[in-house]
Amino acid sequence: MATVPPLRSPLGVALLVAAVLVLASGTARADEPPPPADQARPDIMGTVSVRAPDLSAFPHWRTALDAFDAWLERATACLEAACDDLSLIETVWLNRVEGLALLPPEHMARRAAQFLDDLLGVEATDDVAPPAGSWPTLRDILVGGQRDARALALARYYTLRAAGLAPSALRLAMARDTLTLDTLYVILIETAAGPIAMTRYGVHPLTHGDEPAFVPLYAVDHAGRWLYFPDAVTPTTAPAGPMDRPSLLRREGLPE
Repeated sequence: MATVPPLRSPLGVALLVAAVLVLASGTARADEPPPPADQARPDIMGTVSVRAPDLSAFPHWRTALDAFDAWLERATACLEAACDDLSLIETVWLNRVEGLALLPPEHMARRAAQFLDDLLGVEATDDVAPPAGSWPTLRDILVGGQRDARALALARYYTLRAAGLAPSALRLAMARDTLTLDTLYVILIETAAGPIAMTRYGVHPLTHGDEPAFVPLYAVDHAGRWLYFPDAVTPTTAPAGPMDRPSLLRREGLPE
């Protein structure tokens, strides 16, 4: 039986998370005070998180969302008008999304993961590191052939948004895999039956008390971001200190 590597300490995880957001914010936000303690809340992840309605540190994410919305509007109109520039794979995706819209969120997530893996030719064990720079649009993924880990998570996010899942119920999270300690991209979905996580390993309900498969670092949705801390560490107790992680920031397309 494989031995699971030891997890990073709660303090180390908290420092890493704090460093990512501080460095990602850039000098323009250097004077921004830390969030007050009353913004720290228990989260659907079973951890403590601080949410802010601010995406200024994530320009690539904001650009990707805007590009997706514009592409979806054009592609939907093009599907109805039978445009010549709509590719076969885009047409298949649009038709499959219509079927997803009829399903409840938990079934929608599983069906979306399955059909995207089939459509994109992805194996569950694939873990290609994403390139630096802008985040891919859905067209980049479908037609351009981007198959890195972040692109596949974005494809799931785009698909669920297009299928009608409420934007407030969706998050794209960057996490640390507790088995390999690699970066893991997770789609978090809030449903009436409880939260669901979509990872490269599959679609699983998040049950409090279970051994976590990943430790969340931060997450974004259409209107803001979350900063996660272990239960015992909040923004008021996490000590400040430099933690230079330029490779992590470059991988996320964030400013160093």
